[in-house]
Amino acid sequence: MKRQDFNFTLPADRIAQTPLPKRDQSKLMVIDRHTNSISHSHFFELKSWLREGDVLVLNTTKVIHARLLGKKTTGAQIECLLQHPISDSEWTALIKPSKRVKEGDTIDVFYLPSRSPSKKNTSMPLSTTK
Repeated sequence: MKRQDFNFTLPADRIAQTPLPKRDQSKLMVIDRHTNSISHSHFFELKSWLREGDVLVLNTTKVIHARLLGKKTTGAQIECLLQHPISDSEWTALIKPSKRVKEGDTIDVFYLPSRSPSKKNTSMPLSTTK
């Protein structure tokens, strides 16, 4: 399985910008593996979908605004997704397209988008200058 297998287009108007006042009213997509059918429910109904022996995995990660768009001095457009800090001035980041960025390249950041249209990811350290 490759990371690129999980790339897909999601229209901006389908991405929640703020949580619902009642979080349990959030939508829940249910996939029946036996019939390959998809139905739509809500999180307050989650208990009715679980059976004895099922495992429920909770994701407690927080989303940070970490997507940066920029250009190299050559004019090539580059996208950086910051992952985690290494130090006060250095981050590990996913760079798209990775073929265009080499260690030591300078990227001038000019835009902080809400989502990304690009496809290819490669992880590498990203240094900032003070």
